[in-house]
Amino acid sequence: MLEAHESPGLTKLLYMLAARTKSSLEKHCAEAVVSQSDLATLIQAGLAGHLDPYRYDRYFSDWVPPDAPPTNEDIAALSTNGDDPAPQVIDRVVRRLSNSARSRRLYAAHLFYEPSGKRWRLIYFTQRDRSRFDNHWAGGPHIHISSEHFTQSDINSVWKAACEKKPSLPKSLHIRYVEDHG
Repeated sequence: MLEAHESPGLTKLLYMLAARTKSSLEKHCAEAVVSQSDLATLIQAGLAGHLDPYRYDRYFSDWVPPDAPPTNEDIAALSTNGDDPAPQVIDRVVRRLSNSARSRRLYAAHLFYEPSGKRWRLIYFTQRDRSRFDNHWAGGPHIHISSEHFTQSDINSVWKAACEKKPSLPKSLHIRYVEDHG
């Protein structure tokens, strides 16, 4: 297992991986503040195979509702005949660009699992979860963690559902998250 002396957040992540009970996982999540570098270190260790007996997999998606971005007609209207576009065309394109940025969902899922599939941790988040503004948790920026303790579904079903364009995710806990600065 990876040495955990470098960071309290990384130490807590390793305790979360090792937690044998739901209450132990809940306790470590409630106490943890995980930084960007803590999470990156855990992911790098998973990629390198340093978390034995755990294996690692990941999934990323970038989803924008199809009706959010400007249409080809909107863009074409911006450059008609070299004349300045009509203000209503500019307004429509600005609205669509703004809506596209607001609606966009950057999603990441990281799966740490034993080969048997009996024990696993799914860490996932969107850009809104990690934002100081406009996220759904009163505790502020966060990431989610789920495990075999929260669902009766097998790991293959959970992972398949987590990797959909619109993921269907099991119940999870929140972990406080901070960006690295410096």
